[in-house]
Amino acid sequence: MRWVERQQLAGGAQFGLLYSDINPDYYAAMGYRLCDSHYAWAVPDSNPQLRPLAGRFQEFDPSEQAGRLAEMYVSVQSSRSVWIERDGEYWDWLCGRYPDHEWHWWLSEGSEVPTGYVQLKADASETRVLDWGVIGEGAERAFWETLVGWSAERGVSRIGGWLPASAAVSSCFEVERREIELTMLSPLTSESFWSDALVRDAGWFAECDHV
Repeated sequence: MRWVERQQLAGGAQFGLLYSDINPDYYAAMGYRLCDSHYAWAVPDSNPQLRPLAGRFQEFDPSEQAGRLAEMYVSVQSSRSVWIERDGEYWDWLCGRYPDHEWHWWLSEGSEVPTGYVQLKADASETRVLDWGVIGEGAERAFWETLVGWSAERGVSRIGGWLPASAAVSSCFEVERREIELTMLSPLTSESFWSDALVRDAGWFAECDHV
């Protein structure tokens, strides 16, 4: 761990990031601090009041839309105190890593211009949200309501995954703390600031970034 941190420091990193599958006290002894880590799941058929009236989803090929995806991702994330930086090489890797996953733009009601996106991993038992983003805090609830209602139309048994415990998510999903894959951050230098905002905003890290 110390060797890796030295390598990262030499490259200009200010924080270390890991996901703990064991007692987080082990990494806390090395200076890592526990951040918000939640699962959120919805059973679409149990939410008949949620219908895709707030917009629609349109499937796309991420390898053909990587530049547009990257721009939207920065627009969504850059206001947070901490977020995962994804350069062009990272996006190429991310889009090719999951060839069987679905990617969809979200178009709010009455709009022909996407203001959100979602990456889904679907199997017989569930549909998992691996990555997502929506521009504008006020649009987040409409985004999730559309996703849950759309999932009901598709016959999805349950949908969810790593999601933040935001008011919009909590209104559409059952939210609980993760027991494993716990997000932990460590300041690597004495100049690295720490705040409650880091703990909260790390809860927005997407599962597609987990290696």
